[in-house]
Amino acid sequence: MPPNQQNQQATNTNAFQELCFFPALTVMVFMRRRIGLRLLKPTRLIGAFVLLYLYSGFGVALLGGTYKDMQAVQIFALAFALLAIAHYWRSWREFNRGIRLHSYSSGISHVEVQNRLPRFFKSHRRIYRIVDPFFCLIISFYVMVLSHPLGLWIAVSSFSLRIFEQARYEAALTRDLDIVDSLTEGGIQQQTVEYFSGGQPQDRALKQRALEQNSGIPTGVAPDIEKQIAQRKTTATSPENLK
Repeated sequence: MPPNQQNQQATNTNAFQELCFFPALTVMVFMRRRIGLRLLKPTRLIGAFVLLYLYSGFGVALLGGTYKDMQAVQIFALAFALLAIAHYWRSWREFNRGIRLHSYSSGISHVEVQNRLPRFFKSHRRIYRIVDPFFCLIISFYVMVLSHPLGLWIAVSSFSLRIFEQARYEAALTRDLDIVDSLTEGGIQQQTVEYFSGGQPQDRALKQRALEQNSGIPTGVAPDIEKQIAQRKTTATSPENLK
């Protein structure tokens, strides 16, 4: 794929993930605590509130909802706004007190605090990627009985939360793999420097280093080229050429 198409695809993916963040935020404040300060920027909170309030008017009307449905969505929007402000105020106070918290943290799940799930769900952020969105989806089915538009919004927010958390997990995994690859490549480069910087006797058996010794990455040169390099070094340092 050409670089321009790759950049365009990455831009579209980031825009889609950013768009999914706003519905996810409207349920995240109910399901998490200690959300990072940058995720709670006033512009994002206002954007999520405006999107939810517009849905209460235009979205409910398009879905054929009643006035009570519109009120239910508006009450949910007001509860979101109050709880989001409380999260922001708490994170700001912790920041001023010197309490460390990543500014992009998506919070600590109330499900994880209960400490009743198997260990399988506690690793690789499965609580945040799977359990929380699924729990939110189950709640949306119950809410649909009382208000179909509000339940539909919560269902969409659960899928948005899933997409948002999966993207964050993949980004963190890519970062960790890049670090491991950098360490591996650094070790291989160090081995290559040591391999060619020391004295090499002419009669030494020239062997190509195995892949297992280089973390699965083919390194070094072919045996015939390596032999030519050794012969040139020997010829350059011979007494006849030093005269």
